[in-house]
Amino acid sequence: MEKAVEIKLDRQQRFWYMNKLNTLGEDMKREHPSTPEEAFEQSMEGTYFSQQFLKIRQDKRICKVPYEPSYEVHTAWDLGVNDVTAIWFWQLVGKEVRLIDYYQNHGEGLVFYRDILDEKEYRFGKHLGPHDIMVRELGTGKSRLETAQSLGIHFEVVPRVEKKSDSIQAARSLLATCWFDEERCDEGVVYLESYRKEWDAKHGTWKKTPRHDESSNASDAFQTLAMGFDKVSRKRFVKPTRVNSRDRWRASLGF
Repeated sequence: MEKAVEIKLDRQQRFWYMNKLNTLGEDMKREHPSTPEEAFEQSMEGTYFSQQFLKIRQDKRICKVPYEPSYEVHTAWDLGVNDVTAIWFWQLVGKEVRLIDYYQNHGEGLVFYRDILDEKEYRFGKHLGPHDIMVRELGTGKSRLETAQSLGIHFEVVPRVEKKSDSIQAARSLLATCWFDEERCDEGVVYLESYRKEWDAKHGTWKKTPRHDESSNASDAFQTLAMGFDKVSRKRFVKPTRVNSRDRWRASLGF
């Protein structure tokens, strides 16, 4: 440690460190990181997408990702009531999923987000919404799906998954094809990279469920994208209908 951080420890500091190390064992880096490398290593521990973003950064897939007007912009949402609403804006170009924009806010209704979409001036395709968009509100008796439709936002509802691990795994797989705009998606990328498991302090281990914090909404919106991706990708590939030579001949005669 002295060599790594170029300091000299006195006897009392050495005694303290060894006492803590004997008590905490492998948790020492988590509780008391001693170097920037240990702090970084610990910051990645328990995160869901650390390996995927390591590869993304190695491939330099966080860069300038311009909006391509010839392709539709699709959105993927996590809708909050008394919580954050998060929206990813993305385009499917070839086999690349290009995340061109990210937006989040809280305490606002669907009219507000309709105006945000209008301000973006993108040519929109599909809007992917989470399953809870179909829940009816007590005050109006309408679902947010119906309210959105009345505002001109026509959502494709992504079904609820039985296991959260399934949507997380879908997001991991999708990240292999993703590019992120370094400026407009900066906030969203930070949240994806910090999305992590809940820590069980009592048993000294990671739980199987995600920790609910400021990274949750962006990550849930991205999982909406991953689970609803087929609703967009299938649209681009329509199997042609086979027509035999007899049908072509009949068509040429006007039948």
